[in-house]
Amino acid sequence: MALISVLVKNDEERPRRCFICVGRALSLDPGDSGITALTHEFYTSGDLNKHFYRSHLRNMRQKDVIECPACAISLDHKQHLLTHAQTVHGIYLRH
Repeated sequence: MALISVLVKNDEERPRRCFICVGRALSLDPGDSGITALTHEFYTSGDLNKHFYRSHLRNMRQKDVIECPACAISLDHKQHLLTHAQTVHGIYLRH
């Protein structure tokens, strides 16, 4: 259910769960207590955007392997992640 909630159907839809965190939760055992923290819903999509930038984008380094754990695809660089986040997961960051 959480995985479906991070895939948008149109340009107006904004999720409130982090696709990277939800993707990481998929690799955990079903009884793992960390799943709840990784799949929690943010109060607003703006709160999700802040989390995405602060927890995932800001800490990326040039040589990091970039992937979308929710979609199980590799991305070439940070800009591809931003484009993917926008088109597939509905996360729009203002830069």
